[in-house]
Order: sequence, then structure tokens, then C-alpha cells
Amino acid sequence: MILAVDVGNTVTRVAVFGREGMEWCGRVPTDCTGLPGSLGRLLQEAPGLEEVQVAGVCSVVPKVDPDLRTLIREMGLQVLEIRPGLSADIRVGYTMPEELGVDRYANAAAAYHRYGGPVAVVDVGTALTMEIVDERGVLWGGPIFPGPEVALRGLGEHAARLQGRLPDAAGPMLASSTAEGISAGVAHGYPALVEGLISRARDAVSVPLPVILTGGGGSRLQGQVAGIAERIPHLTLEGIALLAGNRSPAP
Repeated sequence: MILAVDVGNTVTRVAVFGREGMEWCGRVPTDCTGLPGSLGRLLQEAPGLEEVQVAGVCSVVPKVDPDLRTLIREMGLQVLEIRPGLSADIRVGYTMPEELGVDRYANAAAAYHRYGGPVAVVDVGTALTMEIVDERGVLWGGPIFPGPEVALRGLGEHAARLQGRLPDAAGPMLASSTAEGISAGVAHGYPALVEGLISRARDAVSVPLPVILTGGGGSRLQGQVAGIAERIPHLTLEGIALLAGNRSPAP
């Protein structure tokens, strides 16, 4: 059994994985001062935690890492921090591999395990990112773009009269108000953006390229973007468990 911990900029997700896959998952806000406490309380609800030996930790918030490691070790678990290079199946095409986000590496590991190469992942969260693994198993960090919520927040901060919220569904393209215009920008703009990125990625690899959609914002794009093979909401956690399982000691 493996505990997967994915510390994102906004939300921290945790899951327990067994031989048949994910058995339980939960989430708490990523609060830099209160995360260990809230995560500890959440994990008290996790079934099968007494059988877990290893916790794979993928964090993009360095400030919380020391307290998080302490919490996990106090639970009697080995901590395995996810980093580029853990997988023997893929290698990083970056000049400086350590610059690659660890969450992007976990995404790529899970996608490659499912599909082989080439494969791409579109992760919609605080940032919208694309990871591309080519047919040789080389991981290339694709485009990085502000996620929908960050884009809306930035618009509001720099244009006082342009305040908006994420739309629940795609509204009219021909807006009859400023609010509808902002909603249309998100609801129609991000699917068009992702479709364009997928098209250019396929041109770059010059072979058929399956694309997986994931991330907390992926549900808003599901069914709105042509060219997506499938949506896997917990792909990052799956990659963490895969990498931790490959490196953890045998039971």
C-alpha cells in the first residue's frame, strides 16, 4: 500500500493506492501554516492506512515540505520525494532536468505507463500545462499558461471594471454584457487555446498523439475540446504512486 501526496499551489490531494489501484482519496486547501494539521486530520479518515509503508510526496510548495515530512515520518512511514529521474522508463529532455515541475513529471510517468509514447497531458489547475513524451520516451515540458482562475484574478487586479467568475457552462459567444463577455472569454477561449496547443504538439511530434486531460479545472473543459483521448482526474496521484511503488522496498 502506498500513500500519494500531491501538494499543489491551491489544493493538496492525498490518496491510498493498493494492488487494484486507488482505494481512497481526499483533499484539503494548501495552507502553508495549517497544512500539516488539516492533512493529519484528513488522514485519520483514510481506510487501510495501517498497511501503508511508503508515502510518495510531490510538492510544488517548498515552504510546507519540512513540516510535511515530519508529519509523515511521525506516522511511521518512509518518505519518498518525487523528482525527475525516478522513472527508468522516461528521461527528461530539459537541459536542466531539475527545473521540471515534479507534478508534471508524475503526470508524464502515469501517462507513459498507460499509453507508451508518444503521449501528452494537459493539466488544468493554477497553471495550464502540457507535458509531451515522445516515441523514444523523452519527456519535453510543453507550454505553461495561466489557469482560468489565475487569468480571471489577474484581469480583475489590472482592470477594475472587469471582474468575473468562472462560468459553470459555456455561455453565448455574442455577449450582451461585460460579465457575459468575461465568461465567454474563459468558456470559449480556453477550449480554443487547448485545441490549438494539441494541434501544434501533434505537428511537433509528427505522429499520432493521444492526449490526456487532468487537473481540477479539467472538468470544465471535458466535452469542450476536440482531440482529448480521455480525462483522468487523479493522474498526478497515479503517477506519484507509480513512482513511489517502483522505488519503495519490497514488503
